[in-house]
Amino acid sequence: MANLGHLEVFISYAHEDEALKVELEKHLALLRKQGLITVWHDRDISAGTDWVHEINTRLDAAHIILLLISASFLASDYCYSVEMKQAMRQHESGLALVIPIILRPVDWKDAPFSNLQALPTNARPVTGRGWRNRDEAFANIAQGIRSVMEEFRSQEAMDQSERQLDFLSEQPTPSSSFPLSTPTNSLKPVERDDEQKVSDEKAHSSFFNSRLQLSYKQKLRAETSGMVCEVEEYLGSGGQGETYRVSVTGKAVALKWYYPYTASLQERSHLHLLIKRGAPSKNFLWPIELVSTSAFDFGYLMPLREERYKPIVDLITRRITTSFRALATAGFELAQSFFLLHAEGLCYHDISFGNVAFDPLSGEVQLHDTNSITLSGSGVGVLGTPRFMAPELVRGEVSPSIYTALYSLSVLLFYVFMFHHPLEGRREHDMLVPDPSAMTKFYGTEPLFIFDPNDHSNEPVKGYQDNALIFWPIYPQFLRDLFTRAFTQGLKDPIRGRVREDEWRAAMVQLRDAIYYCSHCDRQNFYDVEALKQNNDQPAPCWNCKRAVQLPFRLYVNDHIIMLNHDTRLFPHHIDSRKKYDFSQPVAQVTRHPKDPSLWGLKNLSQEKWVMAKPDGSRQDVDVGRSASLAVGTKLFFGNTVGEIRF
Repeated sequence: MANLGHLEVFISYAHEDEALKVELEKHLALLRKQGLITVWHDRDISAGTDWVHEINTRLDAAHIILLLISASFLASDYCYSVEMKQAMRQHESGLALVIPIILRPVDWKDAPFSNLQALPTNARPVTGRGWRNRDEAFANIAQGIRSVMEEFRSQEAMDQSERQLDFLSEQPTPSSSFPLSTPTNSLKPVERDDEQKVSDEKAHSSFFNSRLQLSYKQKLRAETSGMVCEVEEYLGSGGQGETYRVSVTGKAVALKWYYPYTASLQERSHLHLLIKRGAPSKNFLWPIELVSTSAFDFGYLMPLREERYKPIVDLITRRITTSFRALATAGFELAQSFFLLHAEGLCYHDISFGNVAFDPLSGEVQLHDTNSITLSGSGVGVLGTPRFMAPELVRGEVSPSIYTALYSLSVLLFYVFMFHHPLEGRREHDMLVPDPSAMTKFYGTEPLFIFDPNDHSNEPVKGYQDNALIFWPIYPQFLRDLFTRAFTQGLKDPIRGRVREDEWRAAMVQLRDAIYYCSHCDRQNFYDVEALKQNNDQPAPCWNCKRAVQLPFRLYVNDHIIMLNHDTRLFPHHIDSRKKYDFSQPVAQVTRHPKDPSLWGLKNLSQEKWVMAKPDGSRQDVDVGRSASLAVGTKLFFGNTVGEIRF
């Protein structure tokens, strides 16, 4: 469960119990005024807001969910079937604590929440007998919630201490999800004599003293743990401060040190909240602990980026090479990271090239400068980076929020796949001098997608904006449709028109599963159902060598298609609807017959037996470690999920 200074409380109730809900809020007022909780319910939704999305967002961000139980609550389809079920999922996953509040006498003993500790004490209904008045019942509830708060804060202090010690004791290791190649001719360090070492040390120290805020070998102290940090190397600088590699108890970590004019008390307080929360996932290089010399001279420790991660700007400028599979994985991890962030009610203000790195072999991503992450719509922090900012931000109409972050995510994904900005076409080409008024027009007041199906006036210019022209037709129609929606409807309607994180997640998995190889040049191509329909079921030629391609076997699972290449692996996500987006361990892989290289099979790597139904109607068990032959019409029963092999 996330750590923070205050807990967000979501109240789920039937509108027939409005009066009792108001009384409960009054009794929670002291907790709210003490800054221990914030309280939200559907009466806080502003006019014109997408109320379903707002409720879902607040539920996902909640740390305590109060279910106000009555006959009206149990009878409400929305309260019982939507809010309560989502709340229980949050509770079971450890993301929130659900507390049933028994308002009125009702039979709730077989409800999904019946095994949870309810309030008031002994689950006595607020309106039932046994209370001298309702104030006594509500005071009992408030005391129970305060007890929960005390447990949270006690656990928070323990978790923070453990997190700091765990981080500083662990050594970073490459991900085991993808094998990494090792150079055959490794270079060994050349030993230098003592005189040369002293000379190098003096030069390094001189560089520090002449340019930077911190000195070489300078020792600083972490505020919470008291551990000493020794400055070892200057890594770079940005708009807020400088980044150094420092040593803490022999472990190399990164230290971001603020410039004097950015080191405000507000920024310090914000960092405290981020540190208490903890990172939503491993993809965030999250603040770990504050380091300071005074109240206005400070920075924060964070994990050091591993060498295998390269700045994503190197990808955009084509300084590094990668694969479509790695790009699809990077797209998924970006969408997943934004999803986890937004689920906590947070948004990334300053997403841009400089804040993202990725592994060109595996596609794994890391997000930097996470100090620009704040509560959605809080009005705190920077507005963003030009060209990544949503049009309504450029026009000065709103503060950064989840909706503006969705636009930034779409821009970043477009760059990843097309190596170009989605709004920079002929209008940008024809602009002689990029003056501020023109930039405001192109990115704020009159933005126009370069592939807008209804307005071709901003199409890319051949010979000048070739990346977009080359890569756009390579991708399948479903991905192009998402980008088109993001930069047409999404420009006009930020609330309902933008592509959500979950849509991007699903699209990236579908894209990765659609990859197959050209048998002539071995380049990765994409299986495109819409293109097949328009071309008499014939796939388009290879985008690289222009020769006809041979499609591999395909596995159809529900409405999902997985290309069965020589290196295809299936994960729990593919065969178990209860494990959506679980790519932790492969459960199957395509393998070649050991004696007959012309035969291929799907090897069972899971812990469960499969059943194979052959085209002739016969059935055969596929035990763990065994393979099912790839043959047209074969059906595979993965528990409750059925897949069919086609060609």
